[in-house]
Amino acid sequence: MEFVYKCIIGLGNPGNQNTSRHNVARLYLDSLGSSWNRINNGEVSVIEGIILYKPSGSINTCGQQIKQAVKQFRITNEEFIVIHDNIDIPLGQIVVNKHNAKGHSGIKSLTQAFQNQEFNKLHIGIGRPTGGEIKDYVLSSFSRNELEYLHNNVYPQCSRQLRLCR
Repeated sequence: MEFVYKCIIGLGNPGNQNTSRHNVARLYLDSLGSSWNRINNGEVSVIEGIILYKPSGSINTCGQQIKQAVKQFRITNEEFIVIHDNIDIPLGQIVVNKHNAKGHSGIKSLTQAFQNQEFNKLHIGIGRPTGGEIKDYVLSSFSRNELEYLHNNVYPQCSRQLRLCR
């Protein structure tokens, strides 16, 4: 089976927050790519001929960087998929669609940059906090058990889904 996309984009924040819930998509890409190269607007790895791309800027303002990268990679909007966290989906569940992710600042930034909200998205559920601030929750780290669950169950499911959908 081959991936149906030419580019898989993982939203998240670069730097020290690499195990935060907000970085679930970048963690997934890290599980696929073993060798990452810096480009002017992020990091790139290639697996099975597919470009894996992690923008270098903040998740909340990544739209223009991703638009530039898509242009640099010479691909159309139909040829890439954006992976991101979603608090409205229980931990470990995934959803693939073209609908806007209400409230997700990274998706809002992409929608503004592309002047279109109809692009491929894979939402990885991180669950909603039972109390406290949402910002604190999405920036909190996964527990060791949660990370193990993601790597053993959710990320293989993401790969299977990316090979099937479009």
